[in-house]
Amino acid sequence: MLPRITLLLSLGLVLVSGYQDDYSSNYNRPTTNESHTAVFCYVNGTRLVSQSRRNTYQTGHFGVESIKVELCTHIVYGAAVLEPNSWDIRAIDPDLEHRQSSGNKISFDDITELKNRKRDLKVLISVSGTPTAFSQMAKSHREVFVQHAKTFLNKYKFDGLNIDWQYPTRRGGTTEDKQNFGLLIKELKIMFRNEAKLLTASISPMRQTVINGYEYMDGVVMESVDYWFILATEYYGHWSNRIGPNAPLRSRENLGVEKTIDDLKYLFQKHAYKLVLVVPFYGKKFQLRSPLQNNYESPIGKDFVNMHAPAENVILSYREICQKMSNEQWRRGWDSDSETPYIVKDAGAIVFDDAQSVQAKTSMALRRGLGGVMAFSIDMDDFDGDCSDGSGHGRRGGSSSTNAGTNSDGYNYNWRDRSARKYPLLQIMYDTVERGPNSAGLGSASLLLVTMLAAIVALLNLPQ
Repeated sequence: MLPRITLLLSLGLVLVSGYQDDYSSNYNRPTTNESHTAVFCYVNGTRLVSQSRRNTYQTGHFGVESIKVELCTHIVYGAAVLEPNSWDIRAIDPDLEHRQSSGNKISFDDITELKNRKRDLKVLISVSGTPTAFSQMAKSHREVFVQHAKTFLNKYKFDGLNIDWQYPTRRGGTTEDKQNFGLLIKELKIMFRNEAKLLTASISPMRQTVINGYEYMDGVVMESVDYWFILATEYYGHWSNRIGPNAPLRSRENLGVEKTIDDLKYLFQKHAYKLVLVVPFYGKKFQLRSPLQNNYESPIGKDFVNMHAPAENVILSYREICQKMSNEQWRRGWDSDSETPYIVKDAGAIVFDDAQSVQAKTSMALRRGLGGVMAFSIDMDDFDGDCSDGSGHGRRGGSSSTNAGTNSDGYNYNWRDRSARKYPLLQIMYDTVERGPNSAGLGSASLLLVTMLAAIVALLNLPQ
């Protein structure tokens, strides 16, 4: 009896140590101001303010009450711009500086007061602007901008700032931008240290653009930025020769999220845990040059007619795409190479991201040890949960005879409770982060657990 007990205890110690080793490798990595992987919820203020037009099936507007704060660790409000000449930060719409949240407008006061609904929620303001304006400010007016930034954040009670400069040295910038961007970041961080504010920056998904535009080897710059938002979108578009996914996991042209993550992890080295993968919640519409040969053919890789249409007529939110599938009889397909969906109808094709592809990207970010993921943007998700298939069965793929079902995105929803159908993309992103990188299958720890349990059962069944 004693040998058996001794053996069981030994197996138990191996089991525990093995599980802890695996858990440590995946989870006990350093993070920035967080004890777990961050989920950033981007709110596109520019889109909301300009969204006077809208699709046929829209039933409501996105407002501050629409934001599901329990699915976010941080909220980033893209509603401010760099003002040339004064080098100040101003709202994209004057109404946002006053408590006048109505329709599609969310004031600064209202969005920062979301912190009252969730403890530890951080709300940041994102400042965009022309590359020329950023270049001039970073060269000659950094001190003025830093002071304005401090005043702005304190006035509206924001917890941090995102510098959305796309991109240093490019599109009207100069070679001096690389050094001046680094100086700007260092000076902002010195100011923010006394203010306990977060500092983040948006960066390109392209390796050479990062090398040319940022002093990524400068340890002070790397230490100064709390999170780097990888804008892993726009790999293909109306500038391309052929139809391609907006954000493929990988592609035939060796473009995609996987390569971007690997490239930037190599460049950022020990600071790679500060990288945040931006996942698009929208798609793009193309006009095929010639019809597809059959109902099973994919539009990806095919030629298209460049209509030179305005961006607002080309970019479609997930909510709009879902409503098209529900009401206009578009055929859905899946591209296994890029792990992204598409829909086609007649000569039209839309490539986009759904719950299945969002989960794939989120899982990859977790497995690669990034600091978080960003939903870009949550106002493009099905925030009302009203995207039905037109049959009275609720969401696509649901069933009126059961309480739950699985839609074509491969994700389970509660069909009876409309509130449970809200934010399908953000919900699966958050759930994937909560479950961890090995949630889609058995990780090494899980395999070890199964093996050891089987061994213990076998030992207990051995004759005395």
